[in-house]
Amino acid sequence: SNFIWYSVNAGGSTHQTGSKAANQLGLKNLSGNVREWCWDRYDDYPLSGMYLDYTGSSTGAARLIRGGAYNQVNSSYCRMATREYDYPFTQNSYTGFRVICP
Repeated sequence: SNFIWYSVNAGGSTHQTGSKAANQLGLKNLSGNVREWCWDRYDDYPLSGMYLDYTGSSTGAARLIRGGAYNQVNSSYCRMATREYDYPFTQNSYTGFRVICP
């Protein structure tokens, strides 16, 4: 893909930010490269209601992960909407955070 670093094109490592084309929103490196560790707690969405800026439950250690990483086998797992989880004490080379500047 023109804007995603994943297993097919990443060569088993991360890449410099801004080295891929911008996505449909004009943002670079928001999909793939490293997964985004979010402050929101991971849990299932409520069965009813709106999900705008849903931050998860008020308890639990698991945090939301978004965006996929350079080691994903399938580029579809690198969508910004992909929801995974991990724990704050976990260390690996494919989870980080993203800073978006105008």
